[in-house]
Amino acid sequence: MTNRRGFTLIELLIVLVIIGTLSAMMSITTTSANDNAKASAIIGNLITMKKAAIVDYLENGDKNWTDKDTLRKVVAEDINTTDDAIKNSSYSVLKVAGTAPATDTWYIVYAFSNTDSSAIKDNIAARAGTTGIYAATAADTVTDTIYTNVAANTHIAIKVR
Repeated sequence: MTNRRGFTLIELLIVLVIIGTLSAMMSITTTSANDNAKASAIIGNLITMKKAAIVDYLENGDKNWTDKDTLRKVVAEDINTTDDAIKNSSYSVLKVAGTAPATDTWYIVYAFSNTDSSAIKDNIAARAGTTGIYAATAADTVTDTIYTNVAANTHIAIKVR
């Protein structure tokens, strides 16, 4: 029996193939987890801002519900952030005028960015029915349908009142 030192080329190649396969599986899992986390963060932020707006309405009535900028500032204060942080994070407030001020419809809108992958949008679409997320083709246009068509919509919204 010969006493050999080191590994053969075949043994090294097999180890490299195993390591490559494992790392590829990890990167797929990590990417999927990141997309799920981003989708959850977007939905969570919309729900948190909705709750802050509702609390303000319960405490102050229609006083701060005169225009979208005022309401966005109130929401920012209630969630302990700045108005600029909300705007820079692609969130905005939309007021759709009704026949009287009491019948106005208010939405908090999120604009998808270039970094939001289709997996993030698909994840949000899958949870839209249970979370009340609506489709929006633009920042000032919210449709009456729950967000399902990922390709056609650039924004999503949650109805506040």
